[in-house]
Amino acid sequence: MNNVTSLHAHAARAPQLDPENLAVAQLWQTQTLPKREALEACIEHLVTDRGLTDGAAENATIQAYAEIEGANKRHRIDLEATTTRLLVIQTPAGERVALSLVDLLALVSPEHLAARHLTFRPIGKRHRRLLMLDRQPETAPREVQA
Repeated sequence: MNNVTSLHAHAARAPQLDPENLAVAQLWQTQTLPKREALEACIEHLVTDRGLTDGAAENATIQAYAEIEGANKRHRIDLEATTTRLLVIQTPAGERVALSLVDLLALVSPEHLAARHLTFRPIGKRHRRLLMLDRQPETAPREVQA
């Protein structure tokens, strides 16, 4: 009449974090590093220590970084209106800013970026397919000779 059930037979497993939560945790630990180094370290951690593919690690990392970076911003991307060729941003005042793919490509053209001392630099040590905006060091103005 005495049935004894082992507590260890049905031991609860700890919940597994999804890739984005793993990335948030890793980025939080490396928050003192420059952006590029933190992103690269996070991708590397997710691939080598957590077994994610390069693509999954890159996606989780950039999504987590965007969530952390934008946490205190009142602007939001309107997911209902955004498509594969249109980005709609909702402003705090309720305005909606629509940027087509052509508009976005113009904003990230080499000429437009160079005028603002920005460039794209690859992230990651493996395939280097992921690019991020990075500020170029400003060069000293050239002296004009008469």
